[in-house]
Amino acid sequence: MTEKSNPLSFHYSVIRSKRKTVTVSVNPVKGVIVRVPKNYRMDSIIKMLKQHEMKIVQTLEKTVLHPQGFEHGDQISYLGSHLTIAHQKSFEHHVPIVNIEGERLVIKGTLINRDEMIKAIEEWLLTEAIKILTERSEHLMDRLDVKPSKISFRSQKTRWGSCSSKGSISLNWKLVFAPLDVIDYVIIHEFCHLFHMNHSKQFWEKVASFDSSFKEHRSWLKRNAHLVYWPLSKR
Repeated sequence: MTEKSNPLSFHYSVIRSKRKTVTVSVNPVKGVIVRVPKNYRMDSIIKMLKQHEMKIVQTLEKTVLHPQGFEHGDQISYLGSHLTIAHQKSFEHHVPIVNIEGERLVIKGTLINRDEMIKAIEEWLLTEAIKILTERSEHLMDRLDVKPSKISFRSQKTRWGSCSSKGSISLNWKLVFAPLDVIDYVIIHEFCHLFHMNHSKQFWEKVASFDSSFKEHRSWLKRNAHLVYWPLSKR
């Protein structure tokens, strides 16, 4: 389960079982996972995480910014699903080519090293993100009958999206990791700020009128907040 009330600077999942020990692990895809005995108190979990908060955050950033993944057989998130990375040698492609084939993300090219693999995947993800976010934004602009002064796509460590007082919308390109309905929620959320520049009752009613499942989508973003630390953080 993912805790609803979180006084920490990161989100985490708690897994309860018959185990007798408490462990904390950081996964580049799943984030911070706390495994505890069935009857372990929630306040004890929070206290323990609070004591080690700085170290956990440092580990989270290091793990996600420099993941062990991006190698043949590893997995990467894409539109809410996991794709298995597969490298295929191809002497026809001196520059790596990236494509989705079924449930695989296939990188075709000559024998490439890990850095080249990471660069190829990152560039593919960024291209996909801009294409998808542009398409969804245009569709939802018509649906909500709004016209932002500007829409930009960038990397942010703390937000999935934002709206300025001048009507400029910024979307985090890492939304490409989220399901399409979650992407739509973020865009709807920011577009609704063009009507209400706050988080008032009227604002949330406006959001709900275009996304009746917005609470579920907001919960997904909280559970997967660690994905904002993914590579390309400086772009």
